[in-house]
Amino acid sequence: MHGLTALERELLSCVERLTEASKESAQELTTYGEETRTELAGLRSSVIALLRSQLSLAAALSAWMPDSAHLNDSMEQAQRAKKHLETR
Repeated sequence: MHGLTALERELLSCVERLTEASKESAQELTTYGEETRTELAGLRSSVIALLRSQLSLAAALSAWMPDSAHLNDSMEQAQRAKKHLETR
C-alpha cells in the first residue's frame, strides 16, 4: 500500500470490506438454500405420508360404501397427487 494516496487507501479499504461482505453473503445464501431444500424434502415426505393415510382411509370407507362416486373421485385425486409428489 506504499505510494497510495489517502483517498486511494480509503477506496481500497472500502473495496476489501465489500468483497468480504459479498463472500459472507454468498455463504449465507448457500447455507439458506441447503436448509430450504432440506425443509422442502421433509415437507414433501410428510405430504406423501398424509396422502397414503388418506388413501387408506378412503379405501376402507369405499369397502363400506362401494357406490359412493364422491369417495371414488377423492381417492383418484389423492392418487394423482401422491404420484405427482413421488415423481419430483
